[in-house]
Amino acid sequence: TAGGAPLGEVISGVSSADLALHILKVFSYRFGIKYHFWLRSAIDAEEYVFPFAAVREAALQQGLSCCLSLSFPRLLHVAASSAAAAAAAAADPQLQQDTIAWLNSRKKKNAALTPQQEAAFALYKIFSFVKTGVTDNHHQQQQQQQQEQQQEQQQQEQQQQQQEQQDFQLQQQQPHQQQQQQQQQQQHLLQQQQQHQQQLQQLQHEEEIFSI
Repeated sequence: TAGGAPLGEVISGVSSADLALHILKVFSYRFGIKYHFWLRSAIDAEEYVFPFAAVREAALQQGLSCCLSLSFPRLLHVAASSAAAAAAAAADPQLQQDTIAWLNSRKKKNAALTPQQEAAFALYKIFSFVKTGVTDNHHQQQQQQQQEQQQEQQQQEQQQQQQEQQDFQLQQQQPHQQQQQQQQQQQHLLQQQQQHQQQLQQLQHEEEIFSI
């Protein structure tokens, strides 16, 4: 804090784990957080927190993928391991030799760090990005394809709903049409009966005339 007191003593009612998680989230995503960096006889300047998570997401949109992210202490540990040394030698023999020489020189100097120095040392990290070819344009194309698929699906659903409505209307119209057909059939039967009666009457009338 500004007064030099530990942050845990200033904020009460919050567990250390919750506080650490909150600070980690803020520092990982928020730009513009300033701090004062002082190193005796070396550095006395203001610096800014590097929000690595936000930068990594922004880099991914530009087609860059994070392939390496190590804190300084972890870097020294990995660089000193035989597996890492063999990998470095295969990739860049000169780099591997320079790294091992630097580590050996630090060991000879026996440069032990105080706990506070180790904590500060662990705040810094190295990272590397590799170009994947998947840019923000690719993400936009994917989003456009998804939107087109959604629109096509909506159109299909609308067509299906319209078809269902038409089927329902037809089902409702069928009984009415059947009634109309039955009425027409009845009318046709009546007409036939009337014609038969007329024919019978005509025959009877002709018989009467013939008998006279």
